[in-house]
Amino acid sequence: MQTEDEERLPSPSSDSNINSILANRLKLEGNGLFQRGSYKEAAEKYKDAITANPTCPAYYSNLCNCYFRLKRFKQMEAAAETCITTAGSIADESKEHTTNSATKKKEVKFVKGHYWLAMSLKHQRKYKQALVIVEEAVHLSPKNTDLKLLHAEVKQKIESYRCENANCASNNSEIDA
Repeated sequence: MQTEDEERLPSPSSDSNINSILANRLKLEGNGLFQRGSYKEAAEKYKDAITANPTCPAYYSNLCNCYFRLKRFKQMEAAAETCITTAGSIADESKEHTTNSATKKKEVKFVKGHYWLAMSLKHQRKYKQALVIVEEAVHLSPKNTDLKLLHAEVKQKIESYRCENANCASNNSEIDA
């Protein structure tokens, strides 16, 4: 038998709804800060949104954009990896329920995580790793022009550092090309 206090407790589903609403509000606040150029403060709002609802890849993507503007490429890399994992989890759940074209759209929708990961790797001069990620992203979303441009940039970076003899390669050892 339940007491009056137990009966008044919100159900787990209402908790998740409350968290989703809170997370969305925090995201909107972050968006406003981002638009004003307050990237550090926007990042904090996106992190708060992630705390409230860690299953939304858009929050991680927005956080990546802040880290990009702040030139925090290691943090951007970590957020992008989580964005990819989170988006993949959502796509996997969708596959269990349906196999229609909406599922395919959901899988490709958050190719942004791949984009941000490749960008972070590129800015850390990890060109080979960036190329692998961006090629995977282009495979998932072949019409995405941002990905095509990034792919070309990364390939150009690799080519510009590639040397024909071993002596030249040893001089550029700090570059992962």
